[in-house]
Order: sequence, then structure tokens, then C-alpha cells
Amino acid sequence: FEKDPETYRIYVIGNSYTFGWLIDNVYDSYPELIEKKLTQKGEKVEVINAGYPGFRIKQDQDRALWEGVRYKPDLYLIGLNYYDARANYYSKEFADAKIPSLIRNSNIYRFIFETPMSDSRFKINDKDYLKIYTNDNSPEWQDFSKKVLTVKKQADRTGSRLGLIIFPHLDPNHPNEVYKYQAYNKKMQDFGKKNGIIIIDPLDSFNKYKDKGDLVLNHLDEHPTEEMHKLVAEKFLEQVNINELKVNEIKPEIIKNTLTLNKDNL
Repeated sequence: FEKDPETYRIYVIGNSYTFGWLIDNVYDSYPELIEKKLTQKGEKVEVINAGYPGFRIKQDQDRALWEGVRYKPDLYLIGLNYYDARANYYSKEFADAKIPSLIRNSNIYRFIFETPMSDSRFKINDKDYLKIYTNDNSPEWQDFSKKVLTVKKQADRTGSRLGLIIFPHLDPNHPNEVYKYQAYNKKMQDFGKKNGIIIIDPLDSFNKYKDKGDLVLNHLDEHPTEEMHKLVAEKFLEQVNINELKVNEIKPEIIKNTLTLNKDNL
């Protein structure tokens, strides 16, 4: 947990996007790339990737409160995607759920049926999720923002900063369609500005990318590839100057008191 006082420590939490799900080399995940690129610039920095597949904002919050504070980070980062604002996310059951897996996993079945069915899933989810980002009174948004602000309060108490990394969302079946999720990005931007949270949003670089199919694993899986991780890391370096972030000395008694507060809050 201890660190060199001269080292700038970044503690990153998030789901499988942050973890680096299914990319070939863990060192190509955006937390590792941020550390590598900053080190190459001569910065003394350490980036801890505490992301875990399947985490939602509740798990991100809890990990920050119980584990993150012990590392005394100068900057907390939460990697977010389009689905994170829905705390009670669940996968809908579709018509193919009762078909034997041997048939469902065949190439012929996937070619004929699975892509159209995947299209319908995205359309259903889009309607549900866009309501979260366009309705200020959405219960899901209220719950999400409350949990993020809990992490922000912890960062403030310990002289740290909080940043959110916003992964652009796309339909892997139609990756090069005109981006239609601006409400999600704008909501996060406005939320960050209102609450003094750093927002790293690579949407402009994403929109300029020639073939966005290279940014997702395949047409059934929107998880980011190494190229998308690279875009995120580059945008972080473009938007964040760690030397300009105000960092206060974190005293042991502050950490102890914070852990007590976290226990009471949870």
C-alpha cells in the first residue's frame, strides 16, 4: 500500500472494459498504457488497475471505499460505459434462450438468426438506457450519481481527485453508423462539470476513426480492442496534466478516519 512520496499514483476501477477483457496482452489495456506513456515522458507515476469483469457502479464504489483509500492514490479513475448508469442491469431473455446450446452455437444458426436477434436486443436496450440519460428524475441516474459522488467525497477528504473515463458506445453489428448516443456523453460531461470531476471523453477521436469495427472485438461483442484502449489512453494524456492537479499530503489519521466513515456509511 505504501508509495514513494514523489510517485503520482492513479487507482483505476471499472468493469471488464477497464480490466482489459479478451485483449491479447494485459499491457495494452488503457491503465497500463497511461502508465507507460507517462513514464516515457519522464513522470514518476504508478497506475493500479483494480477493474474487474462484471463490476457495476456499486462494486466500483465499494472497492474504492475499502481498498482504494489504502493505496493513498492521487487520482481515482472510474472507467464507465453506456450500461453503468443502470444499477439493476439484467440480461433480457429472448426467444432463442430455450433452444439447445448445441444448435445455438452452430455457425449456421449464428449466421441466419443470431445477428438479427442481436440487433433487436440493442434496439430494446437503447430505449431503456436513453431514458436514463435524458430524464433528470430517472431513479437509475439518481442512484448512479449518488454512488459516484460518494467516491468523490472520499477523494476530497484525502486530498485526491476523481476522474471518469467515458467509453463511447456503439452497436458492434453496425459500428460505422452515425453516433446516436450523444445524450450519454453530454450527461456525463455536465455531471462532471457540475461536481468538479475530471471527464476523459474520447468521443471526438472515436468519431474520426475510419473503421470503428476495429475498436470492438467482433460483431457480437462490443468490448474494446487494443485500438480502443489506445484511444482512451491518448485522450487521457491530452486532457489531463498530472502536474497541474493539486495534490495534498495524505496523512495516516485521515486514512484511518476515512475507513471508519466508510464502514458507517455502508
